[in-house]
Amino acid sequence: LLISSMLDRKLMRLEHGKLIEVADLSRYAPAPCNDIVVDEAGRTYVGNFGWDTTVDDMLRATDLLRVDPDGSVHVAATDVMFPNGAVLTPDGRTLILAETVGILIGNEYHATDTTIYGLMLVLFIIFMPKGILGTLLERR
Repeated sequence: LLISSMLDRKLMRLEHGKLIEVADLSRYAPAPCNDIVVDEAGRTYVGNFGWDTTVDDMLRATDLLRVDPDGSVHVAATDVMFPNGAVLTPDGRTLILAETVGILIGNEYHATDTTIYGLMLVLFIIFMPKGILGTLLERR
């Protein structure tokens, strides 16, 4: 079981009742980490707020991070606004990512991460009072 430890900005693994650090993301994530999604190869995509929402009202873009099974950290996508609610398509080639405070819709193909074909940024038509709270991809 992998856990996004928000405030200390770490990816943790629960093993035999103990938390083990997989990766320290504090150098890459300027604010609390949030949603994660793991692909079939064991790569974990981790979002973060982008800025400290408790002390600063200025919106700031951030990076979506990828943590490989060996614990190495990579930038998967840049210039995303509060990446949240990530899901992978069944073929594992496209990561769909909601931007909680984003204003874009469409695909952003990024050269920073060749493990996925594309990153689809989603802006929902129905807005929640405090932004997008999550994403669901259902196979029918």
